[in-house]
Amino acid sequence: MTLRHRGWVFAALVLFVTASAGWAADRAGVPSGGTDLADAWADTLHVAAPRVTLDEIIADIGRRQRADRDSLRSVAFTAVVTVVRSPGGRAPGTADSAADSATYPYAGDWELEETALRYEQERGRPDRIVRLWERKQSFRDGVPQPPKESAHVKPAWQPRPMEMMDDLPFAEGSAKLYRYELLESTLVGGSLVHVVAFTPRDRFAPLPSGTIWVDIADFAIRRVDARFEEAVPFPWLIRAIPHYRQRQAPCSGVWFPMLETARLELRDLPLAGTGGTWEMKVELRDIVINGEPCDGAVGADGDEAGAALFWAGIDDLWDAQMPAPLRRPSSLAIATLDSLSREGARALAAMPARPPVGVRLRPAGLAFNRAQGLVPRVEVAFGRLGGALQLDTELGWGLDDRRALWGAGVNVRAAGGLTLRAGAARTTGAFGGDGRTGQRSWSALLWGSDPNHYFDRTTLAASARWQHGRAAAPRAWLEAGWSQAREFELAVHQRWNVLGRELRPEGMLAADAVDLGTLRVDGGARLGALTVGAGVASHALSPRVPGFAGDDVDLVGWHWSARWQRPDALGNRWTLRAGGGGVDGAAPAQHRVWLGNWQPDDGRGGSAGSLCGWPAGSLLGDRGAWASFELDLNVDPWRALRVPGLRGLQLRPAVFAEWAGAWGQAGESWPGADGLAADGRAGAGVRGAGAPPTGSRADVGLGFSRRVDLPLVGIGSRVELRAARAVGEAAGGRDWRFVVGIGR
Repeated sequence: MTLRHRGWVFAALVLFVTASAGWAADRAGVPSGGTDLADAWADTLHVAAPRVTLDEIIADIGRRQRADRDSLRSVAFTAVVTVVRSPGGRAPGTADSAADSATYPYAGDWELEETALRYEQERGRPDRIVRLWERKQSFRDGVPQPPKESAHVKPAWQPRPMEMMDDLPFAEGSAKLYRYELLESTLVGGSLVHVVAFTPRDRFAPLPSGTIWVDIADFAIRRVDARFEEAVPFPWLIRAIPHYRQRQAPCSGVWFPMLETARLELRDLPLAGTGGTWEMKVELRDIVINGEPCDGAVGADGDEAGAALFWAGIDDLWDAQMPAPLRRPSSLAIATLDSLSREGARALAAMPARPPVGVRLRPAGLAFNRAQGLVPRVEVAFGRLGGALQLDTELGWGLDDRRALWGAGVNVRAAGGLTLRAGAARTTGAFGGDGRTGQRSWSALLWGSDPNHYFDRTTLAASARWQHGRAAAPRAWLEAGWSQAREFELAVHQRWNVLGRELRPEGMLAADAVDLGTLRVDGGARLGALTVGAGVASHALSPRVPGFAGDDVDLVGWHWSARWQRPDALGNRWTLRAGGGGVDGAAPAQHRVWLGNWQPDDGRGGSAGSLCGWPAGSLLGDRGAWASFELDLNVDPWRALRVPGLRGLQLRPAVFAEWAGAWGQAGESWPGADGLAADGRAGAGVRGAGAPPTGSRADVGLGFSRRVDLPLVGIGSRVELRAARAVGEAAGGRDWRFVVGIGR
């Protein structure tokens, strides 16, 4: 596969390295007074009176990085990116590659790609980027093939990269995630430089380890030498990151990255051509910060010659470890690059103030349920990239029942963190009583049974959401919404799975039809290690059941959740979860409290009431509460015991205990075709739910997890295998239960 077909890999690598230019800037200055001590520090260094401790230095660097990053109104630079890919995993021009050519002494097959980009960030707008020049060349057995070179200036808008700095070793508030060690303090010129090593406390967390050089005169990070030693982000794609190195220099009062290098070892994905070793170098030049040009000077050291010699010693060592193609000058002449850079700056300046209104078509992923079988979907978005107003549409088609799914909605981002949404959709709703509807559908396709019953659901909805903080992890949020839905029962069409099992539909509960109107309010907050959330909803239900002529039913439902999660000094992760919910009257079974089986974190800070030692539906009531304790251990027993096949999987052990209780009258609370339910209460929804007992249940267990960062699930997702045994009330000598699924 050629480099052209791997363009998405190259773009991702460029983003991985160059995105740091947006957050790594550290303004020169003096530390703020009165800083709190970071919990992770014990080392103390006497710099001047009054005493300044190393933890104060790190904490102040983190605060200044955050403040200075927020102070950047605009950043522009030209990046010269060189990427060398070795499919066999051997970097050309290093000790493990033999020389067989005087002209190109880099044996083996490898590929070289050089690109020049002009990049501009401005607060409140999407990034602007223009590709100025590119050159691609392949080598076969060390023999160069004819290169392909092009020079063109095509400006384009680009989405802002995701936030990357919260878990970095010197970001504000991240000290609890790392261990630090002061290796050396050296007087460089007229400034004291500390050499500080850092390693993650949690061996299973995909966090870097390495060394930084901190210039105390400016409280700036001058050099970074980092690596991922064990766990890596996106392990399905990345095998290892042996090193990431960065050099910074003062630029218009801001310490800014000037040169970055990285080495990534990627897995060979089918049809993607991603495998091998990727060596990368990014040189930044023609930098403009807040409208002020930067020359990238070394700085005003008291002894410039001595300081330059010190930093050159580090740089020369790093350069010697790069593969030979990265040590060579760029194929693009400096004069030509300067000319292209100026042309690119003019092209970016000539772009309109806002991106044009456009249409973006993209696949939405392949869904599956046993009512429709496979459901291919496509999304179409109308609006400006990064604009405040967006129209999103989605269309899907069930290959078995030939029923179309659709959705259309308008999103408006207002000032102050407020987002307004309105839309309509036709979807397939699923309910299985254990909270894992999506996972249950796919596990049924691959190997297991399916307890879900399915609804043809048509919904009209509107909502308003306010949040404070980053979109991915807001510190506080409040949302109010209204919806009107109509649900009809769907038949089951698919009864097979990949392993060849013929599934019987007895476990799937039939669904009655119902019209459902809902008004809801939800909110929550993150307070350090604690995340809390709560919500209340008012429902108006109109049953559409043959033979039932009762009145409409009004009821109120509520929920609350809390999660406290914190690592300890040994890297173990302690998690406490609690939650509850209920309804105040007769309700469809899917609106009541179901407890049993494993129910992953619901994303609001709590869980949906896991009971891994009990099957789904062990408890069913009008009200319920649950709590759990989990300890993820920072040990790898399989690696320590050198168990073949398991020692390299990074399986993290955990122990847990769970409790749940349900109260209120349980059973069928809605009539079927024969009239009222057995308890005499009018209702609608799921038939055949039976009458599980109320009361309380508990279990204890252990398990193993493996972080996977699946693309459709999200960063932090992990595959979990759990074994649990029921204890306490009604345990009755139950055997161990084993569950597997995707958690966070």
